[in-house]
Amino acid sequence: MTLRKIGLGLALLLIMGGASASLAQDATPEVTPETTDAVSEAPPEATEEPPPPGAMRDFPGPGTYTVTVMQGEVERNYGVYIPEGYADAAAPAPLLVVLHAANGSGVLAEAHTGFTDLADEFGFVVAYPDGINGFWNDGRPLDTRVNLDVSDSAYIAGVITFLSSRLSIDRAQVFAAGYSMGGMMALRAGCELNGMIAGVASVASTMPQYVTPFCQDGAPLSVLFMIGTDDRAIPWSGLSRQGDGYLSAAESLIYWGEHNACNDDAPPEAQPDAAPEDGTLVILNRHTACADETAVLLYGILFGGHTWPGRPNPIGIDSGVVSREFDGSRVIWEFFSAIGGE
Repeated sequence: MTLRKIGLGLALLLIMGGASASLAQDATPEVTPETTDAVSEAPPEATEEPPPPGAMRDFPGPGTYTVTVMQGEVERNYGVYIPEGYADAAAPAPLLVVLHAANGSGVLAEAHTGFTDLADEFGFVVAYPDGINGFWNDGRPLDTRVNLDVSDSAYIAGVITFLSSRLSIDRAQVFAAGYSMGGMMALRAGCELNGMIAGVASVASTMPQYVTPFCQDGAPLSVLFMIGTDDRAIPWSGLSRQGDGYLSAAESLIYWGEHNACNDDAPPEAQPDAAPEDGTLVILNRHTACADETAVLLYGILFGGHTWPGRPNPIGIDSGVVSREFDGSRVIWEFFSAIGGE
């Protein structure tokens, strides 16, 4: 295929401040399975010991559930999927928190990413939280759609804490992944919840400038980006805008390489053209010699749009070209598994 010219000449070189992190609970979280009702007997902080492998509190068994919790005066909901093999597991399960795009929902995130199917294959628990009215307080100060009075990092911390009190979760294997605004929220949560999240994957978003203040005092964090060069929503070349701009893809790689004290180069690695008919190519840049055994990866998707690799938008929105070169969700889980030492 013929390479078109792309911004910053990268076709050949492709490469804490903020709100409190405590979840205010005015009522005991309620767990609603598809078939029966169960209400937790105590909030997470009242649980003395985590359940042993395979044990459950309030969840009747593997399957899909909705958890409802009050954060201040705001009712919050998130979906939970417990994989089929959980009850027979010999070790605590990893936990993945998946964050939807703006105007989205946990249900749409589940349909878009397919992480529920991967949860059965690899044995991890997955949560799909809902933002408030479809949006996340990721740190941007100028978006009137965002509820700046509520800390979504605190909400995510509550999701992790509650599920860890009710299920056998490996707290060293808690991860967050998100699409677009959800990816930006995952980055903020990974920084702000210092040490609670071991790795973050951000799809169709670069590193927001407004998230960097939450990260400056944080520990090294493994981060993966998947970014299309033809993304019309979050430009590959970045967006310089006072208060709520975005770093470029290259700057995002550099930022996290420096944050994690990586001491290796990240030369571009052209990936095999597994789907010649899709009109995209993939170039991978990675830092792997980083502090605390962290890693930083950037999958640059030439001619890719504001899309999730291998996964068309479930409601048919045209956000540009979807790369078929790889399954983004599977690659993300492989990245997380390596962090967790599976």
